[in-house]
Amino acid sequence: GGFEGSAAGAWRARALRQRLLLQSGTLAHPQLAPATASPFARPAVQMARRGGGKAAPSWLCGVSLRYLGLLAHSLDSCGGMPETTAGVAREVLAPITKRHMGTRFWDLVPHEHRGVPDYFVAHTHSGNFFDTISQLMAQLAPGLEDGDEQGDEEAGPGEDDLFVWMDVFALPQGVAGTPEFDVAEVKEAVVTCSAGLVLVLDPGLDVLNRTWCMTEVWMSAYYGDPNSIILAFPEDLSVAVYAKFECMCLKLDMSLTTTAQPRDKPVRSCARPAHTNDHRLMTFSSIATNRYIISPTYSPEHPGVRLCCTRVYMGTLELPDARTGRPLTQMP
Repeated sequence: GGFEGSAAGAWRARALRQRLLLQSGTLAHPQLAPATASPFARPAVQMARRGGGKAAPSWLCGVSLRYLGLLAHSLDSCGGMPETTAGVAREVLAPITKRHMGTRFWDLVPHEHRGVPDYFVAHTHSGNFFDTISQLMAQLAPGLEDGDEQGDEEAGPGEDDLFVWMDVFALPQGVAGTPEFDVAEVKEAVVTCSAGLVLVLDPGLDVLNRTWCMTEVWMSAYYGDPNSIILAFPEDLSVAVYAKFECMCLKLDMSLTTTAQPRDKPVRSCARPAHTNDHRLMTFSSIATNRYIISPTYSPEHPGVRLCCTRVYMGTLELPDARTGRPLTQMP
């Protein structure tokens, strides 16, 4: 029937994707991986495989920036790919890990592309997967996205030198956990990423309304250095979108963020001090983008365009008052 035909077609498509990924070297076949080898590309004490052959903890599961580029290219070559990160995780990554005895995609990433993460990547799963990778590469390794070569020793780190932590690789896909477990894992990952956090902004700025994304940003600001939070903007955004961004940052309210899973609602309460009784407003108002926002349509001297040639700062992350339930309104 039609359903059986569509199901068979979907199975064939998944099998073809997996075969192409294996042939391209984007996936490491688990049966070919050395049993005693370190699961990481670069040696470090904290990266050593745990005794008894235990899997590496999720917060150490970083993938190289170059691998993200290779994966995006391989998936694009397969054709018929879903565009959103949720779609890629559901239709590509989850079926592969289910078939290959592992529960997370990181276990199938080639050895040379695994390492302790430098940057934590906060992103919305409803965003475009390929745009997310492009924005990361443009932000963290500018110039290399188009294949440019670094010509001197003073050039910044390249794709092979940078490892990032992304939930779709490091955490099991399609396996329901608990908010408490997920928060603990994410906190460890945030603390492990010594270079900071990259918040990948989608064109609709939905990421600023997502519970998990804003919790991750708060964790990075609270447990790490607020100035190490980097914003990765899409290209060719209008001044109106930048103005909307500034407005949304100034009105961030954790109690109003949304989540796709009702069980994740308690995560909102994690963005508050661990050792205080007054539930103070926590701010991260000094987080800069690391890039100037300059619209080519307007002159930097134009008095009516506030966002030209100025750094963009996150505003406040408002937490609800424990007694009244209303958002606190204190500004930094």
